[in-house]
Amino acid sequence: MPAGTFDAIVSRFGLIYFPDQQKAIVGMKRGLPPLPGQPGPFSLGDAGVLEEALQKAGFRDVQSRSVPAPGADETAADCVRFEKESFGARTGCLQVSTK
Repeated sequence: MPAGTFDAIVSRFGLIYFPDQQKAIVGMKRGLPPLPGQPGPFSLGDAGVLEEALQKAGFRDVQSRSVPAPGADETAADCVRFEKESFGARTGCLQVSTK
């Protein structure tokens, strides 16, 4: 199943019957959209998340600051269009590189 196919996974009794429960859980997670803190366009948005990741990678004296983003969209529809075009190009590059 493609990633992000479902909004929620419900398994009341089914999981107990899988011979490899960990594999089943991983498969279930794959069917969900990215959650906060998972890779995605907003995964580094919370305060301190980027700094912590850089420090874990060995960077020292990490500092970050917000800078104004150029080209604010006037409507939500404009923003959605921009995001689809931007991430669409990224997805296309990834698809080409894996063939």
